[in-house]
Amino acid sequence: MAGPLGFGSVHVLTNTTSICAALVGGIGAGYLDLEGTRRLQVTAFPTPEEVGPLSPTEEAVALIFGGQATPEVNYALTKNALKSLAQGNYGGAIFFHLRVWVPGFVAKAAQEDPEVARYLAGKENLFTATADLNAKVVRLWRVRCKTASRPR
Repeated sequence: MAGPLGFGSVHVLTNTTSICAALVGGIGAGYLDLEGTRRLQVTAFPTPEEVGPLSPTEEAVALIFGGQATPEVNYALTKNALKSLAQGNYGGAIFFHLRVWVPGFVAKAAQEDPEVARYLAGKENLFTATADLNAKVVRLWRVRCKTASRPR
């Protein structure tokens, strides 16, 4: 996030599983610099119901939900976080962890909630990553969420 995307500050939203905690620790270790020019904030949610109003001031928010939590819990965390970011009209970039993007949690949240759909459709700064383990490559993608066109 610091290298290719150039974010000077990131706010990570995560669950409280040990796998996500380890991943977020690794993200922090790779992101923070010796000069102290980058800022990292982490908020961990034990349950989806605990996602309250969010108003991050960082350049990017990373949704890191996965680990040992069930897909249903990770989906609810994703939906609630996106709803809160939409309500706060967060203008910064959003990075979706592989375990959030690939199963379609973002698209499902947009399909179920018109406010989330409008918010995401208007953002040009959405990102995710995929891993090609055979090639030993991680690819960074700029992604887009479009709302379905409706006939007039």
